[in-house]
Amino acid sequence: MIDLESFGFDEWFRTQAEIEGIHNYEIARVVVVHRDSCVVTKGDGEVFAECSGNLLYSSDSPLDLPTTGDWVYADFYEGDGHAIIHGVL
Repeated sequence: MIDLESFGFDEWFRTQAEIEGIHNYEIARVVVVHRDSCVVTKGDGEVFAECSGNLLYSSDSPLDLPTTGDWVYADFYEGDGHAIIHGVL
């Protein structure tokens, strides 16, 4: 998480983050949003990401889904080549 600070993740965001989310997932920032996917970064490169099915189907409106600039809880796979977003800070 050292590099996230250069993207604006500071002490205020740390205090806003849910303890459970921090322990279960990594924090990333949404860089680009496409129709059904996103590009996120952990500060060390950009990664293609998709929202989890649970996040998609539990959202009441598109406003509940990640957008550019949001901080998200994500799992990274394939040597950090792909990510699944599980929630928005």
